[in-house]
Amino acid sequence: MATPTIRLSVPGTLRYRGIAVRAVAETARLVSGTTPRDPNDPLVDDVRHPFDTAVVSAFMEIFNNVAIHAYRRKGGGMIEIAMTATDEELEQAEQRILAEDPDPQPLITPESLLRGPSRR
Repeated sequence: MATPTIRLSVPGTLRYRGIAVRAVAETARLVSGTTPRDPNDPLVDDVRHPFDTAVVSAFMEIFNNVAIHAYRRKGGGMIEIAMTATDEELEQAEQRILAEDPDPQPLITPESLLRGPSRR
């Protein structure tokens, strides 16, 4: 069975960054194997594992750059995210900006961050 791809499309404004970051963080956790904590813990959604933190940090920087610079804080397009997570790595992490371009190109594929932590 093929590994499913997780997809999310959000407006390219900072208002939707939290939604996108949450999806990326949860996908990174699938790779790192971070176990869920007590749902009553107010920090249950806090990202603590080094792999998860690196992926989320890189993604937030990219999202901010698109929303602030490409869309000039006015929206005007969508940000599409596609991630495929296995037990070992994020096989794909693609973010595209969609505005007037009918054939959008990938904005980033952060290959250096995609390898999950080594498991013993």
